[in-house]
Amino acid sequence: MVEPEYRTVSVVETRHRTLYDRSITEVDTKASFDDLTGLQFEAGTTGKKGGDWGHGSRVYLRLEAGEGGFSRTPWEVTKDGEKLEIILGGDWEIEAVKKALRFMLQTLEEQTKE
Repeated sequence: MVEPEYRTVSVVETRHRTLYDRSITEVDTKASFDDLTGLQFEAGTTGKKGGDWGHGSRVYLRLEAGEGGFSRTPWEVTKDGEKLEIILGGDWEIEAVKKALRFMLQTLEEQTKE
């Protein structure tokens, strides 16, 4: 069996998100997707604000499954804090997640350069 060539997409969309957490925070994000699996990913940050949760920065990360299997547990409070688990299924999804995480890391690096 011949594996299909892994395709990539360089389409990047700039977005503006309003986060309704303990405060109302505005965050500029970048979003893209993997054209083989349909995995969508988005990242952004307010940059460093010099504080903790109450007065510090915010980071927004979003992964949205496409063609492959996707499972998650919602935010869960544990004795050690909060937890979010995301499980993707499928061989090509491994490459898509690696691409998504590289994209998210690059976006956060760009937005926090000093």
